[in-house]
Amino acid sequence: MKIKYRRFVKIISGLLIIFGVVLFLTSVFRKNIRYFVTPIQVIEENLKSHKRLRLGGVVKKNSWKKEGLNHTFVLTDGAQDIVVKHKGLLPDLFREEQTIVAEGHFEGDVFLAMQVLAKHDENYKPPLLSKSQKS
Repeated sequence: MKIKYRRFVKIISGLLIIFGVVLFLTSVFRKNIRYFVTPIQVIEENLKSHKRLRLGGVVKKNSWKKEGLNHTFVLTDGAQDIVVKHKGLLPDLFREEQTIVAEGHFEGDVFLAMQVLAKHDENYKPPLLSKSQKS
């Protein structure tokens, strides 16, 4: 009986430790993981002072200006607009009224994007099917 009791205590202790670690990690990650923030969240939560952010939204129509490799556009979530500047190449899928995520930081009221990621269309059609539907 003594051996069974020790084994039982070890199993219960191990399960409690594992449960505690999982609970701790989920609480830490829930507070700290964000894929991106929207312009309204930046304003409401005063996130302009963060060193690095991922800002997500839709490129506002008629806002994209290109001068060589310098790009300026307005990112919106429908409630708030933020001016974004990016120096470099943009992804092929980048265009106005397209959902994007820009990674960078704020300098005043302007967001300086170091990297821009464009979201592709959710309605995938194989190339052969798309060509046959156009005909």
